[in-house]
Amino acid sequence: MILDAFLAYLHFTAIFMLFAFLAVQAILIKGPLDARTIRLVGRTDLWYFGAAMGALLTGLLRVGFGA
Repeated sequence: MILDAFLAYLHFTAIFMLFAFLAVQAILIKGPLDARTIRLVGRTDLWYFGAAMGALLTGLLRVGFGA
């Protein structure tokens, strides 16, 4: 029961991080796209990818080890 709650917490945290990084990217793209902003969007995209993999991994762990 504790494991399921912990995995659910990690899963929802990763999903919220997905939306946060997507919002950051949307805000960055609306402004002027100079070299610094493009590098920042690239780094944000890597963090978005990490959050997506985290959501996928924790979702699969919830299926395998959760309730």
